[in-house]
Amino acid sequence: MIYLDNFKIDLIKNHDTFIFDCDGVLWTGSKKINNADKVIKKIIEMKKQVLFLTNSSTKTTDTLINKFNSFKIPINQKNLIHAGLAASFFINNLNLKPKSNIYIIGSENLHKTLKDNTNDLIFHGLEDNNKTLNTFSKNKNEIELLKSEIKKNKYSAVVVGWDNQFNTYKLAKACAILKYQKKCKFISTNNDYATPFSEDLIMPANGSIVSSIELSSGIKSICVGKPSKELGINIIKKFKLNPQKTIMIGDRIDSDLYFGKNNSFKTCIVLSGVTNLEMIMKLDYKNKPDFYASNIESLIK
Repeated sequence: MIYLDNFKIDLIKNHDTFIFDCDGVLWTGSKKINNADKVIKKIIEMKKQVLFLTNSSTKTTDTLINKFNSFKIPINQKNLIHAGLAASFFINNLNLKPKSNIYIIGSENLHKTLKDNTNDLIFHGLEDNNKTLNTFSKNKNEIELLKSEIKKNKYSAVVVGWDNQFNTYKLAKACAILKYQKKCKFISTNNDYATPFSEDLIMPANGSIVSSIELSSGIKSICVGKPSKELGINIIKKFKLNPQKTIMIGDRIDSDLYFGKNNSFKTCIVLSGVTNLEMIMKLDYKNKPDFYASNIESLIK
């Protein structure tokens, strides 16, 4: 494991493809990481392939592109993969029947991404934004309506992304669907437990919602974002990557680092997001990143 801030290692010269996470690496919340735009420009100028892979499911491709543009970070849309697209790839590979029902816990943007990138499926979930379990104790009809709705709509999948309007009703409904509709797939866009909202504030992320459903239903989710090996296989094939010449650069151990390890990429963890040096040092030797740095600016220092 090499600390880039103390050594002159030419990572750019030694690798053909650079995969960057976004939040915590290129920016934190609404603030750009120092010289992130210059780093990306420099790597592109050296004729290297640059991919961006984020576990965010709350943004569409267009909104992410706008964020890149606001920070003047060069971006080619075809080289951007986010968790909503990863979920779409997975659902398409299920070859579901037309008009199959999908229950989504997630943002309006996740609904839009899945609708735009899958064929002839029916998506549910937004109608439950303002419901809670509190009504059950006052109105027994609510329980009967929930049971009736689940029986009426046989679901092929429950998809979970970060949801600012996650509530006890959605939790109960997702658990009931998964528990009593045995063939229903439980899909998680990612299992990230926290996200860097700013330099001094870490917020809960999708993994906290996924865990509550797993614990309550007794059903394990299928993660289709990082660190999924299946996602890595798709990316290697699509972009014709040589894993030995590819480096994954991220701020998370559980998603970025293990995604790189799972797909035989070189790995670099930056300390500008949710991971600190103490967390890296606690890892077993085989799980440590190949490199670490204070931020991505170290790549071109």
